[in-house]
Amino acid sequence: MDTLLDEDWTEFNNQYRFNMDGCDDKGNPNLVLFVGEWDMRRAAIAGQSDKLRRYIDKCFEEMSIMLRNMQADGANATRINLILDMASLSLQVQACPRSPDIAVPLWTNVIRPFAPPEIARIVDVYGRKKSDWREALRAKYGIDWIKLSHEMGGDGPDPVDANELRKARYSFKCPEV
Repeated sequence: MDTLLDEDWTEFNNQYRFNMDGCDDKGNPNLVLFVGEWDMRRAAIAGQSDKLRRYIDKCFEEMSIMLRNMQADGANATRINLILDMASLSLQVQACPRSPDIAVPLWTNVIRPFAPPEIARIVDVYGRKKSDWREALRAKYGIDWIKLSHEMGGDGPDPVDANELRKARYSFKCPEV
C-alpha cells in the first residue's frame, strides 16, 4: 500500500472515472463513481482484474487524503458520500448475458437479506426513476440534488474531475451555492 499512489495509473485514470460533485448540507463531499461506464469485463479479459481492484483501493486512498486535507483547511467534513452512478450499466457488456435492469430487485430480494446488518443499513439501491433517488438523496442523506452538477441532473457547478483533483494535490472545497 505504501507505493499505491506512486504506480502508473494513466490508463486506469482515463478509463475508470469519478468526480467530486458538491457536498451535502453538513459539508461532506459527494463522490460519484461512474461504475456503469466502467468496463470491468475488459480489465478481466486483459488479465488486469487485480490491478483494477488495486485501482479501486487507490481511489479510496485518494478520497481519504482529500478528506484529511479538507479537515486541515478547517472544513467540518467527517465522511464522504459515495454515489455509484450505474445509469450506463450494461450487463451485456459487464457480464455478457442478455438481461434486463436487475440491480434493484437483485439487491432487495437476493443480496440485502443476507448482507451483514451494517452493510444493509448503509447501502440503498435505486432504479433509473430519478424521482426515487432524488428524494432519497435529500431526505436520507442531506444531499440537495438541485445543487449537484448538470451531469447528475442538478443546476450546481461543474464537478471536479478526479484528474483535476490529483493536479490540485487532493484539495477540495465545497462549492458555495
